Amino acid sequence: MPHKKKKSRKEKDWQPPPGFFAAANPEEFKFCFALMNAASSGKMSVPTPRSLLIDGIGEVSLTNTPRNRGMLAVTKHLSETHPHDPEVGMPPESMALCNRILELGQLICRSLEGKEPRIEKYVSREGEIPAGAVEIAEPLVEAAATAPIGEGGFDVDRLIAIADQLLAAQDAKTF
Repeated sequence: MPHKKKKSRKEKDWQPPPGFFAAANPEEFKFCFALMNAASSGKMSVPTPRSLLIDGIGEVSLTNTPRNRGMLAVTKHLSETHPHDPEVGMPPESMALCNRILELGQLICRSLEGKEPRIEKYVSREGEIPAGAVEIAEPLVEAAATAPIGEGGFDVDRLIAIADQLLAAQDAKTF
């Protein structure tokens, strides 16, 4: 049996801020998901992350990785479309949207690794990963905007149920 790392007292006591798991506007979520993917893949220019000076810690900088580039593009967009006081920090609804994007990304990765077969019908690959493209069906992305989510991630059964309803509605429109 693998040994689980004990959580520190600080990790146990951490509570997500109110609204951290709130639903997102589906259209804005789909846009931000596409923006994340464009920035992650290098299809758009994203400035190199600036170093931050944090009191008591010192200078901190983000590694230039696809995920970080994508999230920088999303947070920049959200800061421009939802202005806020930098001293207060990112609004909870923006944090919730970012959290949902990251959780959906993790769910898709688990599907591609064969660990989450329930969403396979919404995820298709071209070629071999990591070199090949991955196509994510819009109903799954839209469902991720509003599906129940908590500290353990999405309620995958509900996410799929919502995606199935959206897919059925989309199919009904095409006939």
